[in-house]
Amino acid sequence: MKAFLGVVLTLFVVLAVLASRFPYFELDVRLARVIQSITLPGFKTLMIGISWAGSGWVPWVLTCATGSVLMLFRLRLEAVLCVAGVGTGAAVNELLKVLIARPRPTEGVVEVLIKYRGQSFPSGHVVFFVVYCGFLVFLAFALLKPGAVRKVFLAVLSLPILLGGISRVYLGAHWPSDVTGGYLAGGILLALMIAVYCRRRGGPPWPPNLREPQEFDEVRQVREDISKSFYFKVTNLRSQIISNNFKFEIWRPGCVGRHDVSRAVRRVLVDFSP
Repeated sequence: MKAFLGVVLTLFVVLAVLASRFPYFELDVRLARVIQSITLPGFKTLMIGISWAGSGWVPWVLTCATGSVLMLFRLRLEAVLCVAGVGTGAAVNELLKVLIARPRPTEGVVEVLIKYRGQSFPSGHVVFFVVYCGFLVFLAFALLKPGAVRKVFLAVLSLPILLGGISRVYLGAHWPSDVTGGYLAGGILLALMIAVYCRRRGGPPWPPNLREPQEFDEVRQVREDISKSFYFKVTNLRSQIISNNFKFEIWRPGCVGRHDVSRAVRRVLVDFSP
């Protein structure tokens, strides 16, 4: 995970330095015009709705409501990380915008459907979607049992992450490079949140499933007990078979009888090295 964070952080720093020197890139203009040329029915309404979910007071209402629900289910660590992660993301985003001071897209270069105040790099909407929805995607994948409910949660929560950046470019609020910076910054913060969560839960980073707070420790302990028990049982059985000639009963479909397989078992267990 350290290597991943190092690569992402390097990319973000390079992009941030370039964004502080150039108001926009030629590739920004081309991509923005391609995205704004989409004329699918209902596409504009969808883009406005997604951007609304990350504007003004809406993110804070969503975050506080989610934290309260998690607390009701006694998921205190999850609630704290969710609220703290979103708050940290908002603070870091505002600080970066002040330091980089990149202007927003203007009329004449691209179409500006909704005018926003402030600076442009990185996209605060994208940072919020990645941190908030990304963490909930992780929790849904980790805590919910496989099935239709989990699939619905994953699909609904992934939608703002995938379309959030496109909506900001479509509305003329950000350049594609601003959106890319938002994904990188949000991804770094999300990775740190998941790493802290896994460390607090006693498991390695990037777990496939979390059922109980100490599940990783319990599974690890059970696995060690099984390994030790298997080793001692096989060792004892091997010594007994070598010194005695046992009879084993083998039951097979259509054939019921007793077969002397001591030689075969002895040969296998003598060569067995646990």
